[in-house]
Amino acid sequence: MSAKWTSINLPDLPLGPGKFLPETMLLMTDGSVLVHNGGGNVWLRYFPSTDPASAYTSGYWSASALTMINSRQYFASGVLADGRVFVIGGEYSDAGINTPLSEIFDPTTNTWTPLNKPAQFDFINGDVASCILANGQVLLGGPDGSDQASAVAVWDPNPANETWRAAGTNFGTTGDTSDEFTPAEETWTLLADGSVLTVETLPATNGPNAAQRYLPDTDQWVKAGNTPQSLVSIGPEIGPAFLLPDGRVFAVGATGYTALYDPGTGEWVNGPSFPLGPPVSTGIQNYPLLTACDAPGVLQPSGKVICVAGAYQDNNGTSVPTTFFEFDPKTFDPTSPGTLPQLAVQPPTGSNSKATNSARFLLLPSGEILFSAEESALYLYTPDPADQPDPSWKPQITNAPGAVKPNHTYLLEGRQFNGLSQAVSYGDDAQMATNYPIVRIQNVISSHVFYCRTHNHSTMGVATGTTIVSTQFTVPGDIEAGDSLLFVIANGIPSDPVSLGVIEIKGRFKEHKELETAGGKIVNLEHKQIDESSYHDGPGRDDPFSGPRGDQELVRVIRQLAAHNDLVNDPLVQRTFIREDERPDVGLKVPRQSDR
Repeated sequence: MSAKWTSINLPDLPLGPGKFLPETMLLMTDGSVLVHNGGGNVWLRYFPSTDPASAYTSGYWSASALTMINSRQYFASGVLADGRVFVIGGEYSDAGINTPLSEIFDPTTNTWTPLNKPAQFDFINGDVASCILANGQVLLGGPDGSDQASAVAVWDPNPANETWRAAGTNFGTTGDTSDEFTPAEETWTLLADGSVLTVETLPATNGPNAAQRYLPDTDQWVKAGNTPQSLVSIGPEIGPAFLLPDGRVFAVGATGYTALYDPGTGEWVNGPSFPLGPPVSTGIQNYPLLTACDAPGVLQPSGKVICVAGAYQDNNGTSVPTTFFEFDPKTFDPTSPGTLPQLAVQPPTGSNSKATNSARFLLLPSGEILFSAEESALYLYTPDPADQPDPSWKPQITNAPGAVKPNHTYLLEGRQFNGLSQAVSYGDDAQMATNYPIVRIQNVISSHVFYCRTHNHSTMGVATGTTIVSTQFTVPGDIEAGDSLLFVIANGIPSDPVSLGVIEIKGRFKEHKELETAGGKIVNLEHKQIDESSYHDGPGRDDPFSGPRGDQELVRVIRQLAAHNDLVNDPLVQRTFIREDERPDVGLKVPRQSDR
C-alpha cells in the first residue's frame, strides 16, 4: 500500500455548515487534537476512535465550542509539560492589531482563562516566535524591538512560581547578547543540547545570512555561523526548520533555498533548492524559484521531511499555491545538493489553492499527519508503510506499573520519551511541536486502543539519549478491562510494548447518588466497597481475565488487592489497637474484673 490522503469530516455545529475553517492544530497529551477556527476565538477538539486501524479517520468532534476570550490569528502556541496549552499574542485580533493579550487552556476542564503576563512584557505581542525549552520554560520573541533590546523573554509557567524575565542578558548581569535588531518573523529550533537555533531575519553585526543560538544555562546568545545562501526574503520571511534524527538541522528558506547546520562543527552547507516556479513567477526579480514565505513542515517518523512552497507574490510576499515536497536526509549528497522532489502523492485537488502561510501540519501518534489550510476541510496523510523509522529512534520503557485502574495516575520511566526532534515547525506565526510522550493502551482481546492523558513530564528536551526521563499518565475512565499492552509514543514512533492488566473494580458508595452522578462509572476507587462478584474463574463468565487468554495469577493478585482495599478501609483495622470488649473469646472464658 502506498501513501494516501483521507478527508476528515468536519462538524456542522456549533459554527454552522462550512463555517469551521481549521488552522493551527495542537496535539493534546491524551491523543486528541485541539483545532483553531482560523482568525476566530473558537477551538474544537477532535478525539480518536478506539479502532487502531482508523483511530483518526473515524474519530469524533467535541460537541461544544472551546471559546477563547479574544479572537486571534498568527500567534505563539504550545503544549506545556503539565499538559496545558498557551496562546500568546496575535497579529490580528478583536483586541487590536499585534495584541499582547494571552490565554491558557486547561484540558481537564476544557476552559480558557487569561494568562498572567505582566504589562512590562507587552513587547511580547503580535506574531510571536516561541520555543518551549528543555526545562519547561518558554522562550518568546516579540516583533518589535523598540521596547526591550532584542524583545526576547523567558516565561516560567509553573503555577507554583510563575515568573517572567528578560532573556539573553546573562541573567541580568550584562546587556543584551543578541546580534539581531529584533527576532521578528524568525523560526526557532530546539537542539539536543537544549540550545535554540535561529537564522537571523534582521542581523546587526554578524554579517548577512547570520545565525545564532540561545544558551538557556547561561542566558546568552552566541554566534552560529552563516548560511551559504540567504534564507530570508525581503519581508522578512523564512520557512520552517527541523532537528533531524542524525543531529543536523534542515532549514527551509523563503528564497527558494535550503541549508543544513551541523551543531557539532557549527558549519552550514547548502541543501537542495526548490525547483523553478511556473512561468508567471520566473520574471519576478530575486525569486525565480518556488519559495516558502511563512510555511509549515513536518518530520515524518521515517526521518523524511515534508515541506511546501509556492510562487512568490510581489504584492504581499506570500507563496502561492501550496505544492508539497519531500527531503530525505539519508540520500542527500552535500556535494551535489540538487533540487527537492515533489511528494509522490499530492493532496486532493483544491485543498492547496491558498498561500503556504495558510497551511499547517500536525504529526499524530499514529504516525499520520493532519493538514489544514483555513478551508472548510481537513486532510490526513498516511505515509507509505514501507517508510519505517530506525529502531534506535524508538522510546524505551524501563519502569511501568503492572496493573492500572481507570481514573488513576501512574509514573512511567524510560528513555527518549520526547523523541529526537520537535518534529513540527512553521515559524513565528504558529508553533505546534509534538516533543512530549503520548501513552496508548491496547486491549489484547478486542485490540481497541485508549489514549491516556500524560502530564508533568520530567523534561521537554529532545534527543535525550540514554538519560532516564519520566512522565505521569492518567488512565481514562472508559478504558476496557483486561490484559493489555502499554506503549509510549514520541513523534509518531511507538515503543516496544509492556504488558499490564487494566483492573475494573466495581463498587458502590454508601450513598448510591454519588455513583449515579458519575454516569455509572467509578470516578474515584478509593474508600469504596469492592464488589467481587464481577470476578469469576470459569470461562464464559464476565471475568475479563478468564478464558484461554486469561492470566489467573493476575486474577489472584487482583483479589488480594481487593481484599486489602476492604481491610484498609475497615474502621476497625484503621485503629492502632483493639479495645478489650472487642477481643474474641479464645479457650476458657475468664471473668473480667468488672464482672466479679
